[in-house]
Amino acid sequence: MNEEEFIKELARIRKMEKDLRQMYIETNTSVKAPALVKIGTSVFWLDRYVIVNGGINPSFFPVTKTFKPAKYQGKVYVRNWREMQPYTPSK
Repeated sequence: MNEEEFIKELARIRKMEKDLRQMYIETNTSVKAPALVKIGTSVFWLDRYVIVNGGINPSFFPVTKTFKPAKYQGKVYVRNWREMQPYTPSK
């Protein structure tokens, strides 16, 4: 195996890893990111999902009065995130 073959094979493996991560997230979550979600009585911005040590961790941010993500306030950690439902603000 020469250097060029190695680089091609490594790129193929990394693409396969990325595809497997995405498939794992899609099959184990009900709400697709990014989205507004409601957990209990609170509304959050679901930014993305990240896999850490085999577990799925969502990234939530608080929302402003106009339902835009307030990323400047930092992430919000929610224990019961699996109970989230998509949220559509009423006008």
